[in-house]
Amino acid sequence: MQKVVDRLGVASFGDSHAKIGNYLLYPRRVIIEVIKSAFRNQNLFTPQNAEGVDTDANPFLYVEDANGTVSPKSRLIITDAGSEHTVRGEARPRIVVARSGGRFLSQGVMGRSLPYGMATGKQAYLDVFESAILIRCVARNRTESELLGLSVGSLITFFSRDIREKSQLHHIGGINVSDTQSEKSDSEVDQTVTTVTMEVSQSISWLRSKINPTVLADICVTTVEI
Repeated sequence: MQKVVDRLGVASFGDSHAKIGNYLLYPRRVIIEVIKSAFRNQNLFTPQNAEGVDTDANPFLYVEDANGTVSPKSRLIITDAGSEHTVRGEARPRIVVARSGGRFLSQGVMGRSLPYGMATGKQAYLDVFESAILIRCVARNRTESELLGLSVGSLITFFSRDIREKSQLHHIGGINVSDTQSEKSDSEVDQTVTTVTMEVSQSISWLRSKINPTVLADICVTTVEI
């Protein structure tokens, strides 16, 4: 039986056999796992043979407890747009991953998805869904926000090929790092934000078949005039 996490598209990064049920959510989860993996590295910014303490090697070291929650020792918060409200007022820098809207690629090709095969009573279809990932790098300090934005943009660019090979993403491109802007949070504390945007696409396939008349009769509601 397929697990709930698989149906929601939160399979582990690198699991090429996972059946992704939510193509809106899955690309965001992939990028979150990639960012977490990178910032767990104590030598993210410094060669491993360089002398110095952890804060010199990676000032944004990301640490999780055994249960998967962010450790108090972590110097960085990594979250998604759905859970950002839980870290409001947080003094540590944070990376927030969200997404914009998307579209099916074949909408511009004859206005329909492309059939690619026939089965008994079924029609197979194939399409590509394109969307954009928005990565907000937030900090109280402008320099920290800029460094986070540049770091995220760089690691996605440098490892885009590896990300595609270990996920079910079809394409990664259009990576842009915005200028750093000031904004106020809900607590009216000044913060700065550098946003990294990237285009992703994911191939989608499905089968379409006629509904069994018996099943259709069972699920229909019949109205009777009294």
